[in-house]
Amino acid sequence: MNGYHMRRHDLAIADRNEIDGLLEEGKYATLALSLNDAPYAVTMNYGYDPEGNALFFHSAASGRKIESLRGNPRACATVIRDEGYQEGRCTHHYSSVVIEGSVSILETREEKMAGFRVLFRHLEKDFRSKEKRLEGMPGDLEKVVVFKLSMDRVSAKRGHG
Repeated sequence: MNGYHMRRHDLAIADRNEIDGLLEEGKYATLALSLNDAPYAVTMNYGYDPEGNALFFHSAASGRKIESLRGNPRACATVIRDEGYQEGRCTHHYSSVVIEGSVSILETREEKMAGFRVLFRHLEKDFRSKEKRLEGMPGDLEKVVVFKLSMDRVSAKRGHG
């Protein structure tokens, strides 16, 4: 995939452990999609799977997001650690990760459960109780879409004033 180079190399975060740390710490990603040249961005919680090099999301089974994903599986996501605006200096401290990749919608019950496990382990302190609850409600999985963003290209940077 052709990609843009980072203009400010002095701000780049190249250490994969630091990037993993940002993704593990984060809870929300802004997901950018496009369908028929109409852009759409939505902020969602996610689960990070470092071994699978992917982010997992869940959603209602219909709507603009799902139509966009089904029509064009290419997506971009941004995760930001906001370290605060610097009053009077007109600058902001932050770290960000930009992920480009392809989305796949998980179809089977087993795939959806695996995706939810990633989400629960990432977001919940008591993830086992959430897993058990979901396992006991098989009809609920049919009402939601679970999808995976495979991380084809990752870049990260740190902004400071």
